[in-house]
Amino acid sequence: MHPDEKHVQYHRGGAVSFFSCSCGGAVLFNDLNAPFRFVKGFAFASGLTARAHGTDDPSQRMRYTASMRTLLFLLATVALAQPPAGKPPLRARAAAGDPDAQFTLGKNYEAGRSGLKKDYAEAASWYRKSAEQGNAYAQASLGIFYHSGKGLPHDDLLSEMWFMIAAERVEPNDRQTIVEMRDSVAAHLKPEQIAEAQRLAREWKPKKNP
Repeated sequence: MHPDEKHVQYHRGGAVSFFSCSCGGAVLFNDLNAPFRFVKGFAFASGLTARAHGTDDPSQRMRYTASMRTLLFLLATVALAQPPAGKPPLRARAAAGDPDAQFTLGKNYEAGRSGLKKDYAEAASWYRKSAEQGNAYAQASLGIFYHSGKGLPHDDLLSEMWFMIAAERVEPNDRQTIVEMRDSVAAHLKPEQIAEAQRLAREWKPKKNP
């Protein structure tokens, strides 16, 4: 499997997002697509609700369900774009040095979401700030960018270095994915290049947030 495909898998494992709606409460998802599955499921349930309220005509139930789907999609979009109550906006937290916020902002630039235009160079910049403080998912993202030449110059040696660093720090459930990406990049390197990547990874130390 290509490293970019693995990228999607580990981000689903490591990314966290909240979906909240006006009826109250919040749902924590570990899958970036989960809010939209929630919307779809809620819309289906709304169709049953319409029937329960005496709306037996199929076309009316369909319109009702479509309306609820649109409403819930808009609620999801707004909720995902807003920080929890009392928490500074994402960019402010990222600028203040929060590595998790920096990673999320980088992901937003990479995906072109949350009102941001897709910008791989900007994504790489935020990933680096987060990676240098020890965020393993940002480190793996740099590995992907260096391997693909997306947002950064193509450099498999540096890609391998970042994958090595990430593999030692990532959550256990995601480690195998990053190890596979590391090994895939290593197949493009000479033994002396792998040795150099290992040396760089050993010598790497996280930077403290100023």
